[in-house]
Amino acid sequence: MDVARDGVRDFDADAGISCFSSKHEVGFTGRIKERPEDFQVQEVTLDGTVVDLVDPNDAIDEVAAAPTSTKKTSVTIEVSEPEEGWKSFLNAALGQATVESIDQIVHETIPSIELPTPEDLKDKVKLLKAIQHCFPGVESKNAKDDYGKSLIKLSLDPLFLKLRKGGLPEEDCNRILKFLLQGPFSANAEDGVALSDDMTKEQRTLAHRLVASSSSCLVTKTVGNNVHVFFSPKTLQRRKRKLDTFLRCTLRKTNVDHFSALDILARALRASVTDFSVAGTKDKRAITTQHLVMKNVTPDTIQKARPTLFAAGIEIGQLQFVEQPLSLGQSQGNRFTLRIRDIDVGRDVVAQAMTGVIECGCINYFGHQRVGDLSVPVRTYHIGLALMQQKWEQAVRLLFSQTQVNDLNLEAKTIFLATDNIQQALKDLPEKCVNERAVLMGLRRHGSTEFKKALGQIPYHRRIMYLHACQSVLFNRMASLRMEAYGSKVVVGDLILDKDNSVRVVEQPDDEDIFNVVLPLVGTKAQFPTHDMGIHYSEHLKEIGVDPSAWTQDWSVKGAYRRFLCRPTELTWQFDEATKVVSTSFQLPPGSFATILLREIMKSHPKMSEDS
Repeated sequence: MDVARDGVRDFDADAGISCFSSKHEVGFTGRIKERPEDFQVQEVTLDGTVVDLVDPNDAIDEVAAAPTSTKKTSVTIEVSEPEEGWKSFLNAALGQATVESIDQIVHETIPSIELPTPEDLKDKVKLLKAIQHCFPGVESKNAKDDYGKSLIKLSLDPLFLKLRKGGLPEEDCNRILKFLLQGPFSANAEDGVALSDDMTKEQRTLAHRLVASSSSCLVTKTVGNNVHVFFSPKTLQRRKRKLDTFLRCTLRKTNVDHFSALDILARALRASVTDFSVAGTKDKRAITTQHLVMKNVTPDTIQKARPTLFAAGIEIGQLQFVEQPLSLGQSQGNRFTLRIRDIDVGRDVVAQAMTGVIECGCINYFGHQRVGDLSVPVRTYHIGLALMQQKWEQAVRLLFSQTQVNDLNLEAKTIFLATDNIQQALKDLPEKCVNERAVLMGLRRHGSTEFKKALGQIPYHRRIMYLHACQSVLFNRMASLRMEAYGSKVVVGDLILDKDNSVRVVEQPDDEDIFNVVLPLVGTKAQFPTHDMGIHYSEHLKEIGVDPSAWTQDWSVKGAYRRFLCRPTELTWQFDEATKVVSTSFQLPPGSFATILLREIMKSHPKMSEDS
């Protein structure tokens, strides 16, 4: 019996990976990741460029020698009012229904809405300016969804709300907010803004008091019988803060975990991990190349750190100053160049398999990297499920179980579970056990049975990982049910993701493409299909004890949509009969897993060197 293969099959059943979409029936076995160069990943930028690092020295000296003025300049994007006017532009850009929703924010019917962020910076600036002109009392903030994609969150401006509730007419609230939005550095900042000219003495007194108590940036004066609002002298004299710089580089790492690479970079460059931004995470056992944007890191610092980084398997080059950081998902996906060794079949079988996935693609399952290590008894999604079930003590106990292979800290964690000795566990567990130590400090602070509060001490980006893993397993299970029920055809009640990222229900299946069908990732705002799959979702959530409507804000995910099927593009392959090696290259969209595509091609998971 092949214990390793049986272990993978058991894991697949648990993680919901059970079906295939392509029509070829004969698969084959093979091994991947025997060497780092057997698995190469290159990011594909939004403009279709495959990121590569030909010469790590390229551009470093030139950028380092660039004049300071080219590095720290604010980028001013001039946007003028369109011919049709701001309101008409806004209706065209967002749709009348969305514009009406913004108006509902002003009238406090709804608290907020979220809009997708335009990819082009100029388009974003124009959209924000239109909102400011049409709805001065609405505040816009940068936000991200559960998967790191950029959003614009609109809500009522606190100053607008305070002024209006204090009794100031809405038109005067709008005048003050428009003036404030222009900023103290605008050309007419010193002119101030006049409020309504028909105020009584009592109303003028109220306006003076309201403005004085609401903002330290503003002062008021009576000019004749009118109240005028100005920026305070201190605000006008304040200099612009030092501008952040954003330096983009090409990052190549060899056999280094993504988050470990960021930690190494932070130490070597004397920066914080939060100063780095990327479009996506990359594999560990591979050679991966991607763009990385660093905030306030100088080329000279990078040059000095290069020997240290190189020794750790990290290379940096092709530096360029850019306007803003990267956001997760800000790419077209990844280009994979792989070798599959020890193939046990001939060329004809491989050819049939490759043709099969080119035509039919694969089910867009989440891979082992997302849902947890198959080699350990407690996986990431087990902890996520306990959190979704709001079983806080169970989540803590799972966290302190074996969650990784060769866990050097397992003994310390086991002793804590047996003794509840928080102080001793804090002494025994090293700093790198970030999540466990955060929980321990939470228990020490809030009480030894306050498990929910203790789990809340885990940094948000780390604890959301558990919820995402559970979402992923639920998606996998539903994707398998969808394939079993309807196969690779579109049916009435499916959900379709349109080009503008809006989701709609299928009414005419013959007009739709199966590769646009999506399934929801469970969350508080996710829409289910209207056919039997919607019932399957609801029944499965009930069966496992998960109720999204009962989630609290700190422990919830909004949900999202993921394509049911994934098809590779630009797939090429070669078969060396002598060495029994298949070399293949293909591109996948963001978030899709090469190992899942290989499973579809081979009709089983490829063996990895760790299996030996």
